[in-house]
Amino acid sequence: MDRGRAGKRILVFGAGGNGAAHLQSLKPHVALAGFVDNDAGKQGKFYCGHPVYSIADIPSLEYDHIFIASSWALDIFSQLVQSEAVPTETVIDYTLRLSFDVATAASGACEDVVVATGNSYAFNAFHQGSLERTLVNLAMSSQDIRTDCELLKFAMENGLSGKIGHVLIGVYHYIFDYEYEKRANIDSTRLYSFLSDKNVTDAAYADNFFQSLSENVRNSYTSVLSPSMIAVAAEEAIYRSEKAYPQSREKNAGILESMLTLALQQSIQPHIVILPMHTSYVEGIRPGHLRFFYETIRGIAAKYGVPVLDGLRMPFPDKAFGDATHLNRFGSMLFSAVVAQALRRG
Repeated sequence: MDRGRAGKRILVFGAGGNGAAHLQSLKPHVALAGFVDNDAGKQGKFYCGHPVYSIADIPSLEYDHIFIASSWALDIFSQLVQSEAVPTETVIDYTLRLSFDVATAASGACEDVVVATGNSYAFNAFHQGSLERTLVNLAMSSQDIRTDCELLKFAMENGLSGKIGHVLIGVYHYIFDYEYEKRANIDSTRLYSFLSDKNVTDAAYADNFFQSLSENVRNSYTSVLSPSMIAVAAEEAIYRSEKAYPQSREKNAGILESMLTLALQQSIQPHIVILPMHTSYVEGIRPGHLRFFYETIRGIAAKYGVPVLDGLRMPFPDKAFGDATHLNRFGSMLFSAVVAQALRRG
């Protein structure tokens, strides 16, 4: 086993692109004990030169920490807890990067920081250079509005409350349809507080990941929408439209209202940003589903007097998309220029 300079033994959960990227940041500082993945097709094989294990294998392994390298960190954390195979205090996740983003912005001179929340759609949508402001992009570390709210609180409680001028709340047609109780027993705030822990990789992130990987992810998403992606986009939209949880809608809408209240109480201007998607995908969204979404967004926006920027209705060219639901780097620059105009208007 490569014990690295720091010597801590790390299992990386996620034998895929995120795992490989984090491996490069972690490797000089820790000992890689291998990968863990839920995909049975990967288990028992090697990835990036390291063995891939299942959760059932974990109790027999020697390790100090499990590092979750996935945007589904909350779900994986919940899975690990429920398996009772892993002491929860050994689990950390890749969103440690957020702590560095927040800390860096908090220590800077800028007094008009823009904070963005949302899932991977929002992560790819905002380009700092085009926004012309300091951007703290908390997106992609969340898969639901509940965690978005926790992330905003985290940023405000860790030095940014007096520096944030605007918060871009990224939303999409199924934002209200997450199962509210799915993660009811998980304290999501725990996953975003590792800088104060004695766990692992301050040095790894400070000198490597924060300086290189996060910028690469943000600025080099260079895929271009293909005909095969367009062909399946409507089917994907139909699936997401039908995966609705009406019993959760009121609660999730209430969380969006809590986010707006939190921002306005701190004299921060919130913007509800409906994220762009390709027309091939939009055409597959069930009309009733989309109607409920727009009625809910417009009602909440009117109640709190906040602007709505509707990227879903904007006619971006095919070359602006990496796939049917994500802007690529070119698209993020186009969209962020529009967002920058909205920010100047207040």
